[in-house]
Amino acid sequence: MKSRQLVLVLIALPLGFVLGLATGFIQAISVDLFGVDLPIGIVLAVGLLIFSLRAINLAMGSRYGGLVMGFGWLIATVAGSFKTTAGDVVLQADTKTFIYLVVAGLLGAATLTWPVKKAARARRS
Repeated sequence: MKSRQLVLVLIALPLGFVLGLATGFIQAISVDLFGVDLPIGIVLAVGLLIFSLRAINLAMGSRYGGLVMGFGWLIATVAGSFKTTAGDVVLQADTKTFIYLVVAGLLGAATLTWPVKKAARARRS
């Protein structure tokens, strides 16, 4: 592993943790449009997750960085779903949060399996 890749992997875990905390709060944002509650926070949070995972994969030239970042995101997301001693939770137990967790998990995993070499070759052409 090159030194540049090692640095990116070491940065990816805390960055993924911060991303998990941030998207945990972002996913709760909703807009009331003509009496309809639109959960735009879910779209923003999942988009930010996918963009971040793909960006670190392309920066490293392999999928390891995204895997480590995804692990950091998962740690923060799971930690945010537990009750604290004060009784608070970051991720509420409602349908919107469940949809966020399922969609982010599935699309995040799909993003991690997306090959990096083909994307790098397409950029050079």
